[in-house]
Amino acid sequence: MNVKKNSLQEKLKNYEFTYVPSPIKKGKDDIEAMSIIQGQYQDFIVTKTGYLLSMIEISGLNLDLLNPEEQADVFDDYNAFLIATLNEGTGKQQYIDRTTTVNLNSYVLYWKKRYLTVKDQQNQLPKGEQAQLTPLLNLIASYVHYYQELMNSKDMTTKQHLLILSQKIKDKTFTSLEFAKQELNEQIRGITKALNDTLNEYDIHANQLSGAEYKQVLQSMINYTGD
Repeated sequence: MNVKKNSLQEKLKNYEFTYVPSPIKKGKDDIEAMSIIQGQYQDFIVTKTGYLLSMIEISGLNLDLLNPEEQADVFDDYNAFLIATLNEGTGKQQYIDRTTTVNLNSYVLYWKKRYLTVKDQQNQLPKGEQAQLTPLLNLIASYVHYYQELMNSKDMTTKQHLLILSQKIKDKTFTSLEFAKQELNEQIRGITKALNDTLNEYDIHANQLSGAEYKQVLQSMINYTGD
């Protein structure tokens, strides 16, 4: 009987989150070794320490456009939001304000598609008339080059305001993962509604990032070298 009990306990231990982050060995550890991220599950991140994470992006507000009284109202309302959501969920809330390069991929993609469209139109013309579209093609190509160079230079930056929410996963079972997801979704709905309701008059909005957007944020945090 004790043998079976001990065997069951050993099996249960395999489902426990036992990972403890160790001090980073500068110059020796790679990104995977330093990261506490285990993987992605739908639009969430699973950590090696047993938490499910979600990221909410909060639109910014230019306080310089507000008078002192309006600025004070914004801070009062934001503090009220923080107090109201302080005990949400079983994890910790983390606020990140970061400088990031402006994403111009959509502009580059648009002009690349436009170039291909015009190029196709040019090919359908008689050879003697194809040169008519060459100036337009050169102009579009210059747009593609300009936006790519601007993006690569990292000269255009913007502020990004992020709220990271977490929910504890009981163990390494799918049932626990799904339960944590449901709890985190409830937390997300409550916090985004509270933030949107509280700061709506200032045109501030909160939206949950998708898995793809989450990856872009993590990638830019690793690769971005701006000041």
